[in-house]
Amino acid sequence: MDGIYFSHWNQVFRHGGRDFWIAETTVQATDYVQAFHVGWRPLQRICSRLALVTQTYLDVGFESYLIAKEGAGEGFFRFIGDGPVVGLMLREHGLAALRLLLTDSSAPEEFYYYWHDAVNAVGYAAKILLMLSGVEAWARARARALGRSESECG
Repeated sequence: MDGIYFSHWNQVFRHGGRDFWIAETTVQATDYVQAFHVGWRPLQRICSRLALVTQTYLDVGFESYLIAKEGAGEGFFRFIGDGPVVGLMLREHGLAALRLLLTDSSAPEEFYYYWHDAVNAVGYAAKILLMLSGVEAWARARARALGRSESECG
């Protein structure tokens, strides 16, 4: 998906097992900072849509990652910490929905960012406010696409 390959990794520790998802991509970059930014964009795009499909809050910025330079035997590793996790189940219908959202450009990125935050918001009012902000962002983008001014949106 978007040049990123996801695989399941079941790491079994001595006192129990934990399930992990590994996201992997290859990018062309001059250094690890540029590699991070190039690889970050499609991963963030996928995760914001995945949050909508699964209603699970995913924050790529708080995940551990490794950036390795191919053939050089060197890399950059960032470990955030081992915290509580929630299982993420994505079956055929969810995967089909995710693929549809990745190819459909009718919703602006802002919609997905608002919805992503709404999933993790605490309290009914905050969730509704963020969801409606996402819908408003979509309506404004649609109005611009139709050649209408934003003031005509309401």
